[in-house]
Amino acid sequence: MIYSVEDRNDHAKGLTHIVSMPEKDLDMKAFRTLQEDLPPFIIPFRYRFVDDLVEFTFIPGDRRTLLYQSRERTNQECITLWTNVLQPLISCYDWFLKADSFVLESKYIYLSQDGKTACYLYLPTTKTVGESDALLSLVKELADRNRPSDQSLEISILRAINRDFQPKSFLQMLRQTGNRRAPDVGSSRAGSAYGTEPRKAPIVFGGLNSTLSQTGSKPLFLEKSDQKENPARQPKRQDPKPVDIDDGDIAIQLNGKKGKASKPDKQDKKDKGHRGFFFSSKKKQDDEPEEKKQAKSSNQPASFFVKQNNENKALGNSAPMKSEGGVAPRASTVPNGEGVTVLFSEDSQTGFAYEGEPNFSFPGFIHVTIDPGQSFRIGRFDVSLGRKQSDFEFNQNTIAVSRMHAAVERSSDGTYAILDLSSAAGTFVDGKKIPANVRVPLVNGCRVSFGNAGANYIWKC
Repeated sequence: MIYSVEDRNDHAKGLTHIVSMPEKDLDMKAFRTLQEDLPPFIIPFRYRFVDDLVEFTFIPGDRRTLLYQSRERTNQECITLWTNVLQPLISCYDWFLKADSFVLESKYIYLSQDGKTACYLYLPTTKTVGESDALLSLVKELADRNRPSDQSLEISILRAINRDFQPKSFLQMLRQTGNRRAPDVGSSRAGSAYGTEPRKAPIVFGGLNSTLSQTGSKPLFLEKSDQKENPARQPKRQDPKPVDIDDGDIAIQLNGKKGKASKPDKQDKKDKGHRGFFFSSKKKQDDEPEEKKQAKSSNQPASFFVKQNNENKALGNSAPMKSEGGVAPRASTVPNGEGVTVLFSEDSQTGFAYEGEPNFSFPGFIHVTIDPGQSFRIGRFDVSLGRKQSDFEFNQNTIAVSRMHAAVERSSDGTYAILDLSSAAGTFVDGKKIPANVRVPLVNGCRVSFGNAGANYIWKC
């Protein structure tokens, strides 16, 4: 971009994007149009003149950033998304605007709360805002992050992108292709819709894909209809061998009465494994002296430790035992208002620990494992979609947690931050509700609540 975008996180005003440009570059016709009647696909903004510059301050508000809306979609959902994103670039000329003045970066594109309108940052300038291939880079990223459940539709999308991409002809192709297909609500490329995740492999554009799309001789992926079973390649099925069952060895209890059974052999009478286990062995164990009991208990490995009086004491041991990797689990206590001590092991250093007793709705620990520059999404499972949308999802009956609730980001220096994805009940850090899309640093020991119905966690890193 020829102009830099500055992001400001204000807890009172929320997230704002500030862009400054020379006053001589201002497109007065487009500027007056935006002053009189702001199109629905443009993010509201304020402006001011400072010396020879014009400063625009865009306010996304409670809109949802497109960057965190990526997931596997049904064919109809995929067509709707592409229409919402590309239609403003087609109809902008009716508003005396230009398509090359849009900021075509996914992190600066937002969706309305209902998901029906894509909103852009628009700079009324006489120059081209982005590079020549900015639109192509955007559609490639969207194709990789939002894949249709039908692989044949995905092939059509990739072929259209690899060719001379034009938004209008691309949308026409999607509508025609979608009308020829049956509804696929809840379907998934992996078969069963429940418990599946979108594919992680990135899409490769150009090269082999480009050659195949131009020739049209071979598809990029095999369609489901082409994956027919070849009888010659299938292994011969072998019938299970019959198993001889002696009716005399089976004893069935009906209404507390024993059925007929064969008498046990003399060898079975001598063993008496069960009787010795429940009676004789227990009695012998109780008769053992206290020193032997302590010696036996010390040989058992300990997986957690409690920190008491600045000393690490293993549960049931006099000294901490080392784990299999040779490193003793690190002790950490996080007291809360109810006096509950949260225990952590070495393999759970980063994430959210539940303050109370873990249950089905609120698990004890949410592991956040991401590399610098990546993000981790937290939400609630949606049974109507039947597939995973976030990296971690609460139970579908969890109250006050939205389907896409919050996201944790890790910067290049290793620090973490959390932002609310315009959730209904909001996200709270140390008891204060954070505005939507505002990045709030996560400090070790701070309390984070997802909604207001008991999803209270402690951040640990």
